[in-house]
Formats: sequence, structure tokens, C-alpha cells
Amino acid sequence: MLNQRADDLSFNLAKLIAASADKEASVYIEVTSDEPKIEYLGTEGSGSLKNTFLNGNYFKIKYFEQPWIVKAREEQELGVSEATHCKKIIDEYHAVNRQNKPTACANTDNSSWCASFVGWCLTNSRFSAQLDPGAYSYGHEKTRYRAGFKKNPTDKKGLAKEEFDEPIWGKLISGNQPLLGSICVLLNGHHVSMAVGKSNDGKTIYYLGGNQGNKVCVGTFGQRTSTIYPTEYTKKDADDELPIYYTKNEKLSN
Repeated sequence: MLNQRADDLSFNLAKLIAASADKEASVYIEVTSDEPKIEYLGTEGSGSLKNTFLNGNYFKIKYFEQPWIVKAREEQELGVSEATHCKKIIDEYHAVNRQNKPTACANTDNSSWCASFVGWCLTNSRFSAQLDPGAYSYGHEKTRYRAGFKKNPTDKKGLAKEEFDEPIWGKLISGNQPLLGSICVLLNGHHVSMAVGKSNDGKTIYYLGGNQGNKVCVGTFGQRTSTIYPTEYTKKDADDELPIYYTKNEKLSN
């Protein structure tokens, strides 16, 4: 039997289910009442009501997050930060970019890495991404081409200015809804991250991303300007409901 507070249960259980081969677990619930006169879908006055609403049976909980979120969580578990994994940020995250490949990992000299991290997570999950991103470019469905990029091999100078053109890599979400796993442009286009949860009252959205407090972590941000999924992904009904996050279980950036 699981003997944990409800606010701890969702985080610890999610990790166990995510690590299992079939991504699901059978759970048995036992409810013990501290009050002699309480009814919990059973008989009033009973001290321990065991699975009265399930007739003593187990039920299944299934884990689901998009593959790119699973990748991001792996990096979070690894503890990636500028202080400890600068070489990884440069050699892996920035390396997926087509043209702009910063040689630093801090917020200097155009080396901020939030967009590179999102691109790395998508690319390593075999989904499309903005291959030469800046945070704001994730608000566009078409692919970004920076100034100087040679779309035609015979063009010696490359593009005179930045443009967005084919192929279409993503699908904007109607109404700017922060659906589970959606890539969200935040802070007036200066940050990009991925929606993974909400507060109990639904007023705060939690995002998992890179370059949040100089590390990979969950954080809260304002001014969401767009949300998008990679074009290969088909939205599921379950994506509409973000799980509730309890902030004391996560060390958040903001």
C-alpha cells in the first residue's frame, strides 16, 4: 500500500510509472478515517474503509508525457546547469542548430540556450523543430532562416535578411492554450519553454525548460504569446488537462 500524502504521491508515483516498461501501474488504495463519524463512500462510523468505491479491486494509473518532455525530464534529473554542464550545453544543445552555434553557455554574446534546449529535446525525440532558433521563432509555424543563410547553393551571399519559409515544422494551438507538452513562447518572445503543469487553482502554468535560473528546471513565467506542437504530433484529449503541480515538491525558477 502507498502511504504518502496526496501532494507527494503524484510526483513519486509518476517517476515509478515512467520507469516501468509498460508505463502503467496497478494501485490499491486504503482509506483510514481519523473521525469515528465519517462517511467516505461507505458506512458511517467505520474506522477503516478499504476500497469501498472499488469493491476491493486494484485500478490502473497510466503515465503519459510526450517524448520530448521525457527527454527534458531526463536532463532535469541529470542536473544540467551552466555551472556543471557548460560543455554539454555547447556540444549538444547548441549543436542541433543549423547556422547559429554559440560557443558559450551563459546569457552573453547571443548564447542563451532556452531555444537550443527545446530544439535538442524535439530533435532527439524525432520530431521537427526550429533548426536555427531564437526563442521568438517558436511562435512561427514556418521554418526560420537567418540572414546570410544560403537556401540556394549558388548564392554566394545568402539571404539579405531573415525570413520564415517552408517547410512547416509546427502547428500553432488555437487560443494560445498551454496544453500538455506544448512549446510556449514567453516573456514577449525572449524565452521558450514547455508546459507541464498548473497550480491547484489553475491560475499559474508551470514550464519545463532550459536556461531557467541557468539550469534545466520547472519554472513559472508570464506573458505567454504563443503555443505550438511539432507537425508530426497528433493532439490527444488528455493533452487538454495539465496536471496539478504542488510547488513545495519542485524547486522552481521564475
